[in-house]
Amino acid sequence: MTLRKELKMLNNRMLIPVIIIPLVVALIVGLFFVFRADEPKDPVQTDPPIDTTEPSGDTIVIEPDYRFEHTIGDPVIDFDEGNEVFLDMSLLSYLERMEFGTPAVDEDGNYYFDIDGDIEYNADEEKHVEGVLDNLITLINHFAKEEYSMEASHQIQRFYVTYYDRFLETKYEDLVANIAECFPKEGADPETLPETMLEVFGFSRGDEFAFVFSPIEVAPIKVEFYNVRPSDIVLTEAEESICIYENWHNPEDDGYERNLEGWLHNVIHVVTEKGYNDETVTLAQILFAGSLADAEYCSDWDDALIRCFAIEDMNYDNFKLAVEREFGVCTDYNVPLMDYFAAVGSEVGA
Repeated sequence: MTLRKELKMLNNRMLIPVIIIPLVVALIVGLFFVFRADEPKDPVQTDPPIDTTEPSGDTIVIEPDYRFEHTIGDPVIDFDEGNEVFLDMSLLSYLERMEFGTPAVDEDGNYYFDIDGDIEYNADEEKHVEGVLDNLITLINHFAKEEYSMEASHQIQRFYVTYYDRFLETKYEDLVANIAECFPKEGADPETLPETMLEVFGFSRGDEFAFVFSPIEVAPIKVEFYNVRPSDIVLTEAEESICIYENWHNPEDDGYERNLEGWLHNVIHVVTEKGYNDETVTLAQILFAGSLADAEYCSDWDDALIRCFAIEDMNYDNFKLAVEREFGVCTDYNVPLMDYFAAVGSEVGA
C-alpha cells in the first residue's frame, strides 16, 4: 500500500466521528425539547403592579437638618476658647426675628388674629434657628483658626445668615473653600465682591451685597389697625344707621381704608353692648377713624376703648389723656374729634 493511500484511509476514519458526533448531539437536543414540550408549563412570573394610590393617614415629611452635615450628631457646638468676640452681635436680632416670625397675611394682604385676638405669626423658620446658630459658630471657629480678621469674620457671618437655605446641598468643605475665595483674610472689597460672588456662587444682587459691609438692621414690626382684618359683625338696622363710614370714606382712597367699615362695625358693636348712647357710639367711631386706625393693634382693644369712656369727668382733655394711656396715640390732630366734643361734650357717655 502506498503512502498516499494510507493517508487517504486515515482521513476517512477521522472524518466519520466528525460527522457522527454533531448528529448525535443534535438528536439528543431535539429529544429534550420534545419531552419538554409535553411537561406542564410553569406560570409566567411578572412584576407586581405598581401601587399608585396615595398612602392613607398623615404623610411623614422629613425636614432637612440645617446644621452642617459634619456636625450632625456631634457634641454641643460651642465657640473655641476666645472666639466669642468674633460673633456679629447685630445677627442676634436677625436670629430672634427668625425664631419669632413675621405676621401672617391673608389673600388680601391683611394681618389676621387668632381666637384670643392675638396676631397670627408665620414662624416657619423657627425650627432652623438652632442649626443656623450652630453653623455660625462653626464658621467663626474655622476662620478664626485660619487667622481671619474680625471684619472678615463679620462679613462671612452676614453672608451666611442671608443665604443659609441655599447651602443645604453643599458640602461643608466645599462651602468654606468657596467662602475663602470670596472673602480674603483682611475682608472683602466692595468693588470686587459682586463679581467674585457671581463667579463662585452664581449669586447676583442689585445692591451689590452692600449688606455684607455693615451690621444687619432688623426693623421693629408694627401692626396697625388698618392693616388687620376685623371680625365679621352683623349690625341691626338701627346700628347701621349711625355708622359714619359713608360720610368719612374717601372715594379716592388707595386701599388704606379697605378695613375701615368693618372696624367701625366692630366699634359700634362693642360700645353699644356696654349700653352707651348714640352720641358716644358716634364719638368712638370718630376716635377710631381719625386716631386709632394708624395706631398699633392690640388684642384687648375693645376693653381699652371702653376704659376711655369710663372716666369720671368727661371732657376733651381728660379723654385725650385716657386715649394716650390706653393706645399710646395723641388725638390733637383729630380735628373732627375736638369739634364733636365742642358740640356735644356734655352728652358724651350719657
